[in-house]
Amino acid sequence: MLVWYNPAMKCKYLQSVGKFLDFTANAQHLKGYQYIKMKGSKEDVTSCGSRIFHTLRTIGEVSGQVPCLLRYIHRRRENFIVTCVGKSFHTYASQKLQLLTTSGSMPEDITCMAVDTYHVYTACQNQIFAWRRGFELKHVYKQGENVIYLLTYPPNLISLHADGAVVVWDITTEASMSTTLLKSNIFTPCIMMHPATYINKIVIGSEEGSFILFNMRTSRIIHHYKSFCAKILQIVQTPAVDIVAIALSDKRVILHNLRSDITLMKFNCMEEPISIAFRLDGPPILITGGLQGSITLWDLETQELVCHIEKVHLGPVSGLQCFPQEPIFVSSSPDNSIKVWIFDMPDGSFRLLNSRDGHGKPSNRVRFFGKESEAKYLLSSSSDGSFRMFHIYNETYNRCISRNKVSTQEMKMKRSFENLDSLSSRMPPITHFTTQTVAAPSHHDDIAACHIGQVGVSTWSFSNTKRGDKTLVLPKYEKLPSVNVTATCITMTACCQFVIVGYDDGTLERFNIQSGRHRKTYNTKDGRSAHFGSTGTIVSVRGVAVDQLNIAILSGASYDNLKFWDFKSGNLIGELLIPTGVDFIFHRTTDYFAGVVLDDFSIHVINLTSRNCFRRITDISSPLTDASFSPDNMWLTAATSDCLIRTWDLATTDLIDAVRLDSIVTSLDYSPTGEHLAGSFCDKTGIFVWCNKTLYDHVSLMPLPSDYEPPLFPMVSTSLLTEECEEQEIPLEYESPAQIEQDLITLSLLPESRWKNLLNLDTIKMRNRPKQPPKTYVAPFFLPSLITLDGNRGETNTKQSLALETAINNISDTEKVHESKLLNSSSGIPLTTFGKTLLHLNFDETSDANELCDKLGEMGPSQIDLEIRGLGSEADSTLLLQQFIKFAICICKSKKNFENSQAYLALFLKIHGDTLYQDERFLEDMQLLEEVLPVDVLQNKINRVLSYVSFLKSKLH
Repeated sequence: MLVWYNPAMKCKYLQSVGKFLDFTANAQHLKGYQYIKMKGSKEDVTSCGSRIFHTLRTIGEVSGQVPCLLRYIHRRRENFIVTCVGKSFHTYASQKLQLLTTSGSMPEDITCMAVDTYHVYTACQNQIFAWRRGFELKHVYKQGENVIYLLTYPPNLISLHADGAVVVWDITTEASMSTTLLKSNIFTPCIMMHPATYINKIVIGSEEGSFILFNMRTSRIIHHYKSFCAKILQIVQTPAVDIVAIALSDKRVILHNLRSDITLMKFNCMEEPISIAFRLDGPPILITGGLQGSITLWDLETQELVCHIEKVHLGPVSGLQCFPQEPIFVSSSPDNSIKVWIFDMPDGSFRLLNSRDGHGKPSNRVRFFGKESEAKYLLSSSSDGSFRMFHIYNETYNRCISRNKVSTQEMKMKRSFENLDSLSSRMPPITHFTTQTVAAPSHHDDIAACHIGQVGVSTWSFSNTKRGDKTLVLPKYEKLPSVNVTATCITMTACCQFVIVGYDDGTLERFNIQSGRHRKTYNTKDGRSAHFGSTGTIVSVRGVAVDQLNIAILSGASYDNLKFWDFKSGNLIGELLIPTGVDFIFHRTTDYFAGVVLDDFSIHVINLTSRNCFRRITDISSPLTDASFSPDNMWLTAATSDCLIRTWDLATTDLIDAVRLDSIVTSLDYSPTGEHLAGSFCDKTGIFVWCNKTLYDHVSLMPLPSDYEPPLFPMVSTSLLTEECEEQEIPLEYESPAQIEQDLITLSLLPESRWKNLLNLDTIKMRNRPKQPPKTYVAPFFLPSLITLDGNRGETNTKQSLALETAINNISDTEKVHESKLLNSSSGIPLTTFGKTLLHLNFDETSDANELCDKLGEMGPSQIDLEIRGLGSEADSTLLLQQFIKFAICICKSKKNFENSQAYLALFLKIHGDTLYQDERFLEDMQLLEEVLPVDVLQNKINRVLSYVSFLKSKLH
């Protein structure tokens, strides 16, 4: 049941779309509905970026509509396979089909490609990009209408445009050498080919069935060939000179001699041939790929059919390429797969040598698998019936675990799709699956899945990459030929021993996954099913969750309250009222809470222990497709049908991140380490992986404003539009004030070395003093004594000493008076800058006290100790001590610089405490200081918080 909401009309309506029959079609329709709603609004954002996530890569995309190409690299002595995947292309090594490079992203989808010795050329709209080494952009060509075909003829590049223009480019200078318009009422060019040994000449085919020989240097048509009265789909050079193979839309393949304009052979195919190739290792074999996914072999000598194999691909065979001097060829298809075949069968046919594939249709559920140290695998299910696992970093570890391999001999014997499907044991599409890590994977399966229209729950083994032997089904349904009950939701306990299954008839059952037996039925006291309507009608269970210790189970249905069940006894232990029905429930089995998404688009976070709702998120105006908690339970990330991914802070329920995508996210999940976020889309076969920027960079997570417009999030890690697309800086440059509130204590954030050890400074100096006095060295006997200025040895210059004493005694009275001004009245010690400032300040304003405290913070510990000790070094030091007490009172009232001011006050009391205690003149100031000290208030609050924490610990454990 999908809910569509129109904010403009302030109403919502429900439309039944079946039991997950075709989620992709529904999501596409919903996307169009939301796009019409947002068209012309201020939400058309062209900026890029996200506060939390950064695009890492896309996995699971292998091939697309554009045919694959083959390049031979002399330095590596290996063939490279180039495939197109939407806006970028991949390069694979042919031996193991290892992914070598991934190109940058084009502005739009790639329409055609071409290769030569040095470059890979891709066309997008009216632009052509030349790439070196698979990812370095070297040249850009742009002219005219959209490009529909590319052909390389070094040092030139030839492009065919939608308006019939043939443009010849200079590859190095990027200049257009010539442009010829060939389109007319009887000739619409659609394909090009360069015949071998024909210098400066190309063959151009048309949609009407005719083709011409064109000289690209003189821009003249040399010859018009006769029409075949059918659209030309492909033109390929044969191993023989002057002969080309032409594939037509009327299922014919014609071998034509260009020099004599004579048709040599004709082959009638069972399907429309859209790709052609010839064996290049000796045998005269023609290979054709059909529109329905079949491959046919033709013997050119006998002009007979060698073999015809159907359903080699689940989609059209768009590309065929034979390896030079090797009995190997590669095929590609829009079903997201490339396959390498080898001719080594006794009857002259071929077998599968290697393959690389992904989901043929968009994925509908994605989940990470493994512990924190091994969380590099993704499990994904698709509406095409496939169940796959993907490795985040190495694509050679990708596996399809939902279909058994079928031999080529069986494929040749079975012609129909139904028989082939029965051979491959393909299950119905998976709608929901759950998994847990098992300590001993060989003992039992660790994955359970629900299927469309199936009452049974299938089990799978991740370590063995195959389906398990057991099916979890109630005993009363085992022998029935058909059951009108479907498993709708599922969860697995943290111990990976039990599976809780909810059904569309309102029942809730528990199974043991190791034995496959039914263990418990959860019913009410009157014997009715777990969930039922207000009038006793049957309702569907839409979500189920279990806590970490297998104590309580939470279940929700379409028209009923949330219910809590005792795990062991199966009794109902509590209910929680909710305003509307449950859409789905998400949770992590290692947590004590679960998230419940309702039909009114709100998210409720439920505590499974206390059985109450402690967080609500209601600021959502479109249906949710999936949601997930972060592993540290700090964030809640949810995807909605308006192409948005939102992230909330779970503690405050504040929105901290929101990004807009160009497609609807159908499923998302965090990795167990929190490093990655994986998501699948309604119209893309690949799975997108983003990395968490907060793990390696400082990110501000201040709440977003209510009128925040989410930016468009790039779907790939690199883009050609980087220079034109500037990142939008979030207008939240928050600067913390000097003091947030007057009642709060503010720290100075000084290093601890400046104030922490002030009370223990004497101990530190005693510990660091030298253990032995410095040694005195006696000069050797052979060295002479010090020679004085008058030439005497070992005697001091008495005349110089007497002269120095006379100069000191003859200081003028004016200089003595000036010196006395620098000294205090009776101590003889000069007053420091800190003492002078302290003496002349009036502490009626807190700003003066904070400035003086900042000056102390700039000093080292020894200097601070010296300054405070110097306050009492005079005979009459009462005024300085009283000023320092007023300074401490003012700092305590302002509640700023808390930690260092308390350290200064403690040192002051340690040094001058006896003087303050004996002198009654300080009594009044000390009483004021005691009243403003925040130590007692702070200690009481800390003790109160500690008591609350102790109480909660005792209740939870």
